Order: sequence, then structure tokens, then C-alpha cells
Amino acid sequence: MNEKDIKKTRETVKKMFPQNTDKAAFCYNVLLKHTLMHSYKPDYNEQSHLLLTGQTGSGKSHMIETIAALFDLPFLTVDATALTESGYQGRSVEDIYQHVYDITGKRKDLFSKAVVFIDEFDKLAFKDEESQDVSCRGVQYSLLKGMDGIDVPIANMPQIATRNRIDEQVPVVNTRGVLFIAAGAFSQCEPPVTREAIVQSGFYPELIARFSTVLHLQNSTEKQIRKLLNTNSLFLDEYKLLFSSNGKTLEFTTAFKDYLARKTAAMDYNLRGLKMTIDELLIPVLDMLNDPDFKTLTVDWAGNKFELRKAAR
Repeated sequence: MNEKDIKKTRETVKKMFPQNTDKAAFCYNVLLKHTLMHSYKPDYNEQSHLLLTGQTGSGKSHMIETIAALFDLPFLTVDATALTESGYQGRSVEDIYQHVYDITGKRKDLFSKAVVFIDEFDKLAFKDEESQDVSCRGVQYSLLKGMDGIDVPIANMPQIATRNRIDEQVPVVNTRGVLFIAAGAFSQCEPPVTREAIVQSGFYPELIARFSTVLHLQNSTEKQIRKLLNTNSLFLDEYKLLFSSNGKTLEFTTAFKDYLARKTAAMDYNLRGLKMTIDELLIPVLDMLNDPDFKTLTVDWAGNKFELRKAAR
């Protein structure tokens, strides 16, 4: 990717997240740095781990997943609520590395370029210093070690599944090159959500210190959502693609986009609510993909109700 492409793509990302343009650009640069440094220096291991905070629906996971896809990086999303300490029932942090190894085609060079996105990170908080919340503490400690860089034996390989010991045939990967990005609402913290507030909510200070930057994302206003829908909306574009792939045109009126903006701004889920509303209205419309009676389908909101208009051309 040359300098012109980098600048153009960064501007595109900023337009996709009008409520957090500067922070979207920052996240883009974090992933750009991760990509370029691994190409310049294959053994690169000084990561700029990132922690995102913001209300549910502010676009934390959507932003990172969208940007990571632009760089074609090995990417794994992990739900922190499913993580448990090693030895307990559930998914351990060590299982994450096994999964990353699998999605990279069992290539160590690609493993080091991976991005691990930990969603619902705030749910890993332990209650207080005297709490016996062993699992959350154990998961935090395991993540801390992984972010510092550890050798991990990948012991679940099929060819050694019947062996009773780890020997020289077991591949070993190091986590030091992996980029960790965590995100959570941190509703238990009074705004502004600072590092100190996060630590006080139930996190080891050593773990939070491993994140180079803590960014807080804002929810979108009605005006910002309307701008998003009128400039670059992946949520609507995916439906346009489905119809165009079947030789048809799908159009959305300004009134329909205005309705989506109003409803989304009034919802607690914000951008996540936008996708919920779009899917609720448009998934049933897919029944018309193979309808021979029209070439263009216009989606409208008129008279306080959802309308579809067919046209022969």
C-alpha cells in the first residue's frame, strides 16, 4: 500500500465513523503500524496494544473489524465473558492462541501478525482486592503474560493427539508479535473513563499499563447517523450488493434514511441498533430477490410506515 492509498483509505475510514473521526484514524494508524512493521521487521515485537471504551453500540467492534479487514490481517474476536482460567471449564486464554494458529493455516509467520480483539473486556473485572474471584484474576494474569510475549506449545495437533507428553514435534509459537485490542462499555466507571478508574473497577494495574492507548468512543447523534447513511453505509450496501448480484437495483429514499437515523438515535444500542433496525426491515425483502416483475426496488418511509415500490427499469 503506497502513501496515496494509505491516505485515501484513512479518509474513507474517518467518513465511516463520523462520530469518532479522529479515533477511527488513530485505530487505522495502529493497525497500519502493526502491518508495516511486520513487513519491515519480521521479528517485530513492540506492540501498541489498544483499549477502547464506550457505550454499547458506539461502534467499538465494528470499527476494529472494518479496519482490520482493510489490511487482510489474521483476525480473531474473543468474547471475554466466555474466558476462564486454565484448568476450569470453558475457554482459556491459551485456547485463543490455538485458534489463532488454526486460522493462520498453522503458519508461525502469520501467527505473529495476528490481531486478537477481546470484546466485553470490562466483564473480566474482579469485585475488589479481597474478592476470591479466581477465574477473572486468572484470565487477567494470563492475558498479561500473553501481551508481554510467551512461548506457547500448540498441543492440540491431530497427529499428536494420542501422545501423553509434549515433545519436539509440538509446534511452539510466541505471542510477542500479536496485537491485542480490547473493548468494553465500562459502565461501572464514572465518566471520564480513565486508566485509574478502570483499575479501580477491578483490573490489575500491570495489565492496563500494557495498553499503550485508551480511547473512548462517543455514541452517534441523529445528524451523524444521517450523514453516515448518506455517505458510506456498509449496513445498506450489503443489501444493495445482494440485489445487484441478481440483476436488480435497490434504492433507499432520503425519508427512509431519516427514519433510520431518528430511530437509531433514540435507541440505547446506537450503531448496533442501526443494524438491528435495518435487518429487521430488509431481511424479509430478500424474498423478492428473484421476483421477475421488477428491475428496481425503492425502499421508502412514507405516512409513518415502511413502503416498497417496484419499477420495471
